[in-house]
Amino acid sequence: MKTLFFSLAVLLLFTPLAHAGNHSVVGVVTCIQPGMIEVATDSGDTRLVALEPDTEYTKWILDKSFAQDPHVDAGFLRVGERVRIELSYREPTVARKVWIVIADRADG
Repeated sequence: MKTLFFSLAVLLLFTPLAHAGNHSVVGVVTCIQPGMIEVATDSGDTRLVALEPDTEYTKWILDKSFAQDPHVDAGFLRVGERVRIELSYREPTVARKVWIVIADRADG
């Protein structure tokens, strides 16, 4: 039974990454400006991503505090945070959803 739950958890965690393709940015926030963030990607590039009023923000919880609320707003973003950004299919420079990685964060 534990194996089944572990397998489902791994599947749910990595399925979005498999479908991300060119419509996502993964890296660390290096600069935050009104309506825009700069991300240093894992490949060494720097990407500017526009944030719109309808951009969704969600915690990507990696520690054992699964009971915490996953919903946050733009104010939760900080320089140095690791993020995964799903880009809009219509506008590939605009964030549709921002996943903020949370691991042992005291204010989470």
